[in-house]
Amino acid sequence: MAPAHKFYVSMTEIEWEAEEKVMGITSRFFVDDLERALNAKGNLKIHEKNSPEVSLQIKAYYMDHFDLWDNQGNIVIEFIGYELEDDLIWCYAQCNRRPNAKSLSAKADWLCERFDDQSNILHLKNPEGMKTMILNAGNSSSSFDQ
Repeated sequence: MAPAHKFYVSMTEIEWEAEEKVMGITSRFFVDDLERALNAKGNLKIHEKNSPEVSLQIKAYYMDHFDLWDNQGNIVIEFIGYELEDDLIWCYAQCNRRPNAKSLSAKADWLCERFDDQSNILHLKNPEGMKTMILNAGNSSSSFDQ
């Protein structure tokens, strides 16, 4: 069993390319933190890879705690799947990019219900560079201007 860590953070990268029609979203979490959040509703072990029940729970949790919208309205996110790497879980999603969008807003409150000091760091990569927002229980949404 991995030793407990003293900080609670997730990292998400959103690729926003002007010429692409789809934005890729990659999020990573500590496995033990995500298990604690999921175990509020049961006793699931993420290391039971390929378990349909675990996959459904991860998808439901991810989607319940993450939203994107732009100046034209809500953006539908499609959860693609996840993979494990040591003590990390990588979650993958995508969404359509609207060609006339001028901003991107996000709500990410993963794990905030479990850890008071949880931080969810979002990076937006676009042709001009990278922008970052840090979200937490007291501030779970923000916007990137384009």
